[in-house]
Amino acid sequence: MSSRSKILKGAAVLSIGQIGAQAASFARNLIVARLLTKGDYGIAATFALTMSAAELMSDMAVDRLLVQDRDGNDPDMQATAQFIQFVRGLCSGMVLFVVAGFIAQLFQQPQTTWAYRWLALVPVMRGLMHLDFRRVQREMRYWPSVVTDTLPQILTALAAWPIVKITGSYAAMIWLILGQTASMLVLSHVLAKRRFSLGWTRQYGMRAIRFGWPLMLNGILLFAALQGDKVIVGANYSEEELADYYIAFTVALLPSLVLTKVLGSALLPWLSQAQSDVTLLRSRSALAMQSVSAVSLGVTCILVLAGSSLITICYGTKYANAGVYTAIFGAMTGIRLMRGSPTLVALATAKTMIPLYTNIARSLALIPVAYFALKHADLRWLAWAGLGGEAVSFLLCSLLCSHQCNVPRRTFLAPFALVTATCLCAYAASRTVLSQSLSHSDLLTMLVQIAAVTLASFGCTLAFAALFPQIRSHLGSVYSSLRHRMRIGHTVSRS
Repeated sequence: MSSRSKILKGAAVLSIGQIGAQAASFARNLIVARLLTKGDYGIAATFALTMSAAELMSDMAVDRLLVQDRDGNDPDMQATAQFIQFVRGLCSGMVLFVVAGFIAQLFQQPQTTWAYRWLALVPVMRGLMHLDFRRVQREMRYWPSVVTDTLPQILTALAAWPIVKITGSYAAMIWLILGQTASMLVLSHVLAKRRFSLGWTRQYGMRAIRFGWPLMLNGILLFAALQGDKVIVGANYSEEELADYYIAFTVALLPSLVLTKVLGSALLPWLSQAQSDVTLLRSRSALAMQSVSAVSLGVTCILVLAGSSLITICYGTKYANAGVYTAIFGAMTGIRLMRGSPTLVALATAKTMIPLYTNIARSLALIPVAYFALKHADLRWLAWAGLGGEAVSFLLCSLLCSHQCNVPRRTFLAPFALVTATCLCAYAASRTVLSQSLSHSDLLTMLVQIAAVTLASFGCTLAFAALFPQIRSHLGSVYSSLRHRMRIGHTVSRS
């Protein structure tokens, strides 16, 4: 099998695994949200925020080092990486246990201190995981990683209903998180080809630290960008308000998590092949940006025009108030998806500081978020501040990528302008026609929303094809290929 075929097959396996894992995670959270009271789900959301902080803010990325480093296949390198991971997990668990009372006070829930102390087991268990399922990715073997990441999510989704029924409170989320982590720990050892060992080789250890500390700093910034506003909401608003805010963000973020993984797996190798050819890099960057923007526009239109109906259908009427945030978070998701294109161009050309700078810019949005929270303003102001930070980070990423990667600014800014204009029109429609004149009929509202999404997606496809020659040419070749295959199939069936 050629290297290109291996890359495509690996991208497909990773994409399927990512979609399965995110779908199972969404199903688990959906079950918990529908069965728990709104206040209990708000408390459960703080557990997810705490674990996200513990994971991202101490991530040395030693598993990625085993894949990327020239000596990643060396057993001594793997033993050193597993030792660093173990120390990191043990330290994170001890810190989380000690500060459990402070975290409970921060979220205005002192009675939940015990729960945060139980959560301290999660980083310890992660520290004991076998990294062989990551190492074998060097050989383009991705299924152990997919199984280890996806199967625990599926198991906890299946266990969610009985556990919530047994506990009847936010404690269900604690046991689900612990069960998922324990399943990952067991699977990592069951699927390993090598014996588990901890060791220290100074040469490899120092290399891992040099590799990991910038990524750990980037993880802190990433947590601030993605979850910082939820922490601020949890510290300054009620658990019911946090539940609405968190659910709206989760629904909007889900497409971004899945599509970022899928598009990254497909586009990064393709862009990397052109890094030494400026003309080819520019052409591929343009097609990548236009394609990602078209996908982003479809996702954003769905969330802006029909997001509130999706939340009501999935989570029930008790979370209807969350619908007021979905349009804003939908636009934020669209911009985050588009930012993935210049970010991939930067990674393909080894300009790895660009994502760090853009995450710094995105994190600065926490300043107005904190200001509005201290004023106890409407939560929509906090969401708008986050949207503004996302737009600024996209513009900065595009300008830096244009300057350092020798790609014209118009490559990124023109599709962004088209998507922004269309989303503003969709938002205006959702705030006027769809929310007022049709409010008397939920069914009629949903039908009109579906029609509006369909028309918007079709119109935007035509707009992209008319304005951008790269994607027009690509769509034409895809259409010609489909017609050719249909013609062959028809000929074979007649014969």
